[in-house]
Amino acid sequence: MSDVINIPQHIAEILDLHTDLMTSRVTNNVIEIERYNDSVLELAIVTGYDLIKLRGLVKKNNGPAWSQWVKDNLAISHRQANNYMKLAKNEHLLDSTYSSIDKALLHISQRQGEPG
Repeated sequence: MSDVINIPQHIAEILDLHTDLMTSRVTNNVIEIERYNDSVLELAIVTGYDLIKLRGLVKKNNGPAWSQWVKDNLAISHRQANNYMKLAKNEHLLDSTYSSIDKALLHISQRQGEPG
């Protein structure tokens, strides 16, 4: 059984607009991340927080599965989106010595006991 929530049209339009704006922001951030790969950990973390919010909005708006939504709306893979969200969720494990995304993700994986 699905928990479908009927929301007023004007609220749905606001959610759609907010989702569109955040989608644009994430897309622009990804472009910047790819351009400056070694010095963008902070931007990757901010993007991760935005993706976490977007995932919640997509779910609240009874949208498609998150992986399909990422594929349809963002210029990144589902895996890359998950990595950015992982950075945001684990920001407390990082310090200024982690200048690259890959090094930060490896550190997080090691701290969580995952294979590197």
